[in-house]
Amino acid sequence: MTQKLFDENAYQAEFEATVVSQTQTELGWEVVLDKTCFFPEGGGQDSDAGTLNGQKVKKLVKTDDGDIIHVMQEKIEQSTIIGQIDWKKRFRNMQQHSGQHILSGVLLNTYKLQTESASFTEKEGHITLEWSIPDNDLEKALIAANEIIFANKPIITKFISLDEIEKYNLAKLPKDKFTKTGKIRIWQIEGFYTIPCGGTHCKSTGEIGNIFVKSNKIHGNRTDLNFTTGFVTLDYLTATKKITSELAKMLEVGTDGLVDATKKVMDDRHALNLALRENQEQVAAQKAVQILQTATKGKVTFTAFVYSEADKGTVKTTLYQLAETPNSVHIAHGANVPLTVVSSKDVSLDTLSILTELKTKFNGKGGGSKTYWQAMITDHEQFVKELMEKLS
Repeated sequence: MTQKLFDENAYQAEFEATVVSQTQTELGWEVVLDKTCFFPEGGGQDSDAGTLNGQKVKKLVKTDDGDIIHVMQEKIEQSTIIGQIDWKKRFRNMQQHSGQHILSGVLLNTYKLQTESASFTEKEGHITLEWSIPDNDLEKALIAANEIIFANKPIITKFISLDEIEKYNLAKLPKDKFTKTGKIRIWQIEGFYTIPCGGTHCKSTGEIGNIFVKSNKIHGNRTDLNFTTGFVTLDYLTATKKITSELAKMLEVGTDGLVDATKKVMDDRHALNLALRENQEQVAAQKAVQILQTATKGKVTFTAFVYSEADKGTVKTTLYQLAETPNSVHIAHGANVPLTVVSSKDVSLDTLSILTELKTKFNGKGGGSKTYWQAMITDHEQFVKELMEKLS
């Protein structure tokens, strides 16, 4: 079993170890060491990153018997290694994980909301709560969580025996797979919250820095929270500031005027869309009048015209205006655009059967109803010719 140095000291970033085994697999070279600082993904926490003898660790895997496999691109030639974890990523994971426990503790203690699941990376954390929580209660919980952080309370991580569980009033009981060794590791702030946890953590709440909820969404009775802590919050706010500054520059306002400026842009866009729609309807109406002058009367009144990608904004409106003509069928077609057929509601022919038969013959893709039908037809001109013959 690999000795897990991160259980003893989460702040150790460099270590020396002996290579126990190396096996080449489809993943690469799977290296087992006698001890390691590398934390593998688990308990919702992202895995560490770093190097062995300067070579990047591709992946970390924890086996059922307690070994940690370091997947490497190349074989390690030396019998001993110097390992170096990415401390920036490790410390962000520590802040995220410890911050999550504090927020989950506040939500449980104050609002009786149990955390169903949690996950976190160096960029964002996620919590799913078993019930929904109103925004004002969430704001209060966030303030309470940050007060605990600012109080700089000690965070205890340690192993306890299964016989000691009742003494600690755990917020959740450990899963069976974590009790095989006869002991479990806990995370604790005395007098506040204790929970089984095998992750890496800060030694005091002050090191977390802060906790910030980026977003919350209610799905049925559950609530999903996306949060950040410490340096991750700083990263997020720095990126957000860059975005808001760019938007303010584009809209020629200060950042405090972004909401009003954005509302004006949306209102202007809505007005332009209305004007465009009116213009398209006028163009479509004029085009429909011109097309009707070329109509052929057979079993039904029908028209056919060619359109291109540039006409897609008006072609459907044109077809519907043409279809106001009683007992009529109207066809719009062209290269690399859907062949579209719109019929009047009172059309006397079974246009759907006719179109389906032709689509099969021409290996087209699409379909529709008796009054609206659309398909991609490669030889659209021949298709229209044969359709018009059936309508004549």
